[in-house]
Amino acid sequence: AEVSTQSTGIHFERVQFQLKNFDMVFIFKDYSRKVEMINSIPMSSLDAIKEWLNSCDIKYTEGAVSLNWGKVMKAIVDDPDRFFDDGGWKFLDPESDAEEEESPRKKKKKMAPVKKKR
Repeated sequence: AEVSTQSTGIHFERVQFQLKNFDMVFIFKDYSRKVEMINSIPMSSLDAIKEWLNSCDIKYTEGAVSLNWGKVMKAIVDDPDRFFDDGGWKFLDPESDAEEEESPRKKKKKMAPVKKKR
């Protein structure tokens, strides 16, 4: 129950075909709180965990590399507006860029042109 009420989402790290294990990171709604991690989960458990998360309506992402979560969370706490303006958690989902380009509803912010001084 704590996962669904306290967690913003789950990120799976080291998800690669040739590896036997992966890591599971719990990211909490309170961004000042340190993430929790379960290391070295057998790859054979990945699909069952994903199915359970889906049944609980808990968002998850996955990636091939381990992240420096202390640095990531510090960047969010130090400047949350900038973090979300820069795309927020989309950096965890490699497919999010493709979806954004296909969606006509989402428009990227364009920077204002720089005026040159003469």
